[in-house]
Amino acid sequence: MNFTSLPNAIILNLFEYFSLTELFQYFSDLNSRLNKLLYYEFQKFHLDLRSLSKREVNEIYQNYIPSIINQNISIHLSNDYATPHQIQSFISHDDYKLRQFLHLQSISISNLQCKQTLDKIITECSNLPYLTHLTLIRCNIEMNESDKQHFYNQIWNLPKLKYCHLNIDSHTRTSSLSSAVISKSLKYLTVKSDIFNHSIKYHVSWSREYVRTSFKKSSKFISIKMRFKRLYKWK
Repeated sequence: MNFTSLPNAIILNLFEYFSLTELFQYFSDLNSRLNKLLYYEFQKFHLDLRSLSKREVNEIYQNYIPSIINQNISIHLSNDYATPHQIQSFISHDDYKLRQFLHLQSISISNLQCKQTLDKIITECSNLPYLTHLTLIRCNIEMNESDKQHFYNQIWNLPKLKYCHLNIDSHTRTSSLSSAVISKSLKYLTVKSDIFNHSIKYHVSWSREYVRTSFKKSSKFISIKMRFKRLYKWK
């Protein structure tokens, strides 16, 4: 039995094991049946631009995103040493906006250092009706208490958000999750912060289920896991 003789359901399952670029390189234009499965039936594209060269990213922008924008369910972006402006380039692209990825379920952002870009990302996320996962990793962004209040208000307002991982150094003496907004959807929250000897103040403003916080203080990690059944305030 060769690949093209497999049932459609099995081929669609196999597609999940390939990256976006591999899918188009290996299966596009082989025959009309595979094209139909790839362009119309497959609904689980993952757009991962981490560690890709600028040439590869530009190829994805030009050749692939227009075809899969409504079938993409996750996005991974990073401003690492090899791709220093990747996040800003994606967010400010002329041909599409983040809010156009209407079936997006998960977004992961790494190594961001621009407050304005972060604000734009979270604002765009508010227009994504299926977004359930938000991950911010190693983000070094200077924010005052007013900025953080606005930032957390935006996150708690995301209508479908269930899983949130925040690893942000905001350069302030207090680590506050204070918000006037109560999230009705958030279930799991992970917060990682290098706070050294600074004070800790949390106003936990959601109603369920698990919260995991991890702090680094004097080179020792403290992890706390709590279950919430109603609104709590922790100082």
